[in-house]
Parts: sequence; C-alpha cells; structure tokens
Amino acid sequence: MRWNKPVIEMVAKPEPPGIAKCFAAIAAVLMLAVSAFNLISLLRPGLITISQVAAVTAAVIAVLMLMLFMRYLIYSHKNNSWHAWQQESQQIEAAWQVWAARYIALVKSYVFLPGNITANTIAKAEERIETSAGLVKKIDYLDSDAKSTVQTLLGSVKNALAALPRQISIELLLVSNLEQQQQKELLLEAEIWWQQSLSDVLPQPTMHTTEVDYYTELERWLKTPQECVKIYLIVQHSEDNKFSDASGVFVMTADDVAEKHQLPASNKIYRPMLSVEEHFAEDYRTLITTQPTAKSATACYCADKQAMPLTVTMLQQSLAEGGELKVEHIRDIERFVGLPGPCAAWLAAGLASDTALVMKSECLMLAKHHSGWFIHAVQSLES
Repeated sequence: MRWNKPVIEMVAKPEPPGIAKCFAAIAAVLMLAVSAFNLISLLRPGLITISQVAAVTAAVIAVLMLMLFMRYLIYSHKNNSWHAWQQESQQIEAAWQVWAARYIALVKSYVFLPGNITANTIAKAEERIETSAGLVKKIDYLDSDAKSTVQTLLGSVKNALAALPRQISIELLLVSNLEQQQQKELLLEAEIWWQQSLSDVLPQPTMHTTEVDYYTELERWLKTPQECVKIYLIVQHSEDNKFSDASGVFVMTADDVAEKHQLPASNKIYRPMLSVEEHFAEDYRTLITTQPTAKSATACYCADKQAMPLTVTMLQQSLAEGGELKVEHIRDIERFVGLPGPCAAWLAAGLASDTALVMKSECLMLAKHHSGWFIHAVQSLES
C-alpha cells in the first residue's frame, strides 16, 4: 500500500508575556501621576490630595497587574498545549519510524539463472555478459527433472535449515507456473528429500503450492506475523518460450521471530512501499526520508524493464535528499536473464540480496504490481 505518512501541523512555541513592558508601563503611570500632582498643585493648590492621586495610581497599577496575570494564565495554557503537542508529535514520529523499519529476515537465499549468472558476476564482470533483453533463455547447467530441481534448491540451503531451532514450525511453499501435476511431483520430491536429509534434526514441514505474489506475501508477513520459518521454492519454466527459465529458494521469517529465536540471517528485506506512477516521486521521497537503509542504497534491480524510466525519478529524488543511489548500479534483470516471467520479482529480490552481500552495501528492488509499482530496500547483515 502507499505510505500515508502522518502530517503533523507545525505549531509555533508561544512567547511569554513581556514583563519588562509591563513594568515600564507601571513606571510610566507612576511618573505621570507624580508629574500631574505637581503640576496641579502649582496651578490650583488644594484641588486634589495626594491620597486621591495615590488611589487612582494604585487602581491603574492594579489593572495593569491583573492584565499581566491574565496574560500569564493564557501563556501557561498555550505553553502546556504546545508541550503536549510536541510530545504527541514525537510519539507519532517514533511510531511511524518503527512501522517503516519492520523487515523480513532472509535467513538464506539462492537464485539460479540462465548462463549461471550471479550477482557476483554482474558486480565484477558485467561488461563481459552478453545482453539477453528480449530473448528467452534456458538453464542448461542443471537437470530439469523434479528430483534434481528439489535437490539443487533445498541442498543449497541445507546448512541454514539444519541450524534452525527444532521447536520452530516450518512451512514450505512452491511458487511456480508449472502444470499442477508437475507441482505435485516437486512437492513429493521435497518430502522425500526432507526425510532423507533433515528428518533427524527438524520435523517435517507443511508443504503446499501458493499463487500469492511476492509483494502480497511480504505485506502478509508484516501485517499478521506468524511464528514460523517459510521456505519458498521458485520454479519458472515456459514450454512455449514466453519467458526464460529461472529457479530459486528463499528461507524467510518475520523480524520479531528472527529476534526472538536469534536466527542467523544474511539479509533484511525492509517493508515494501506500493506506489503509482503519478505519485512515484512523492512516495519515493517519503521512502528515503523515512528508511535510512533505502536512502543509503547504492544499487537497484528492476524486475521489469518498464520500471527503468522510474529510476530517473529515483535518481533525482536521491540527489535532492542526499541519497547514495548511483546510475551505474541501476540494472534491469532482463538484461541478464532474458524475458523475466511471472517470478520476476522473486528473481530481482534474490539478485538484490546477493548484490547487497557482494557490494557490502544496501540495494533496492523495484517491481511491477497489479496496483502499480512496489519498491523495497535490502540490507546485508554481513557487511
């Protein structure tokens, strides 16, 4: 969803009443009274007595003192209201910062892309990678049968899984565009692999498929945290060559669960922000002025090449707000993997996470959503 940051109306601090002016007025009344008494005494002796002058002067001074007292009462009320407003605004700002700082702990992740391209390859030898934009690329360095796919994916995170506490519940979700029968085969192989590899250290997780997209999954985590670890198996393949092959695995949990169980995480995926093109500049400015991690990000992966024009706005806003985003580190994943397909956001998130580890700095991920665009920051915990 769009971030509706609370707008706190500025209230000027009230100024205390001017005591010096009040005493100056009293002194002027006294001088006037004395001058008037002396003048009348010279011109018409006996017309007024000193006691009458004193009474009138005292009455005027009493009125001035009463006015000063009333002003102090009003000032005291305004000052108390101002302090209450300041305390409330600080509490609202603190709550907003806490809300925006929520994150998903990425315990471990791997993405397998055509050409065996990795974030390390991109960071260190990008100029040697042939462009794949508009092409359909296949993964030819891995076996594509269900058993091999599961062994590759779960085997790459086996050590991270084995380190999880036994008492925490685990859920395995398959995110794939494959036919239903093929998905069933993958889940069956996952059950077999678990029995053979981890049953002595961890209980069997619940396993099922999901059609929930990446953004919705993150939002669900943060809105209704569950005390569990989720393993996402990403398998993307097109028989009719509409998009490139890709696969990946993500072991994730909510921030409070990771902190409670002291789970060793490799990255933090911060709360995503949803936006629409007409409000993107305003929303991105809100993001980088609220999340220090997003502001200090030097790189960005776009899951869709249509997102690239939006990066111009990101660079402008980053420059205006003192951000660290660099134009040479903004990349479209299609450039490396070919036509991205339905799991593009997962793949871009995986590359962003690996890039954060490789570059030892924060990285952004920008992807299309049916309601517009969403963006989030990734921070390496090993930097």
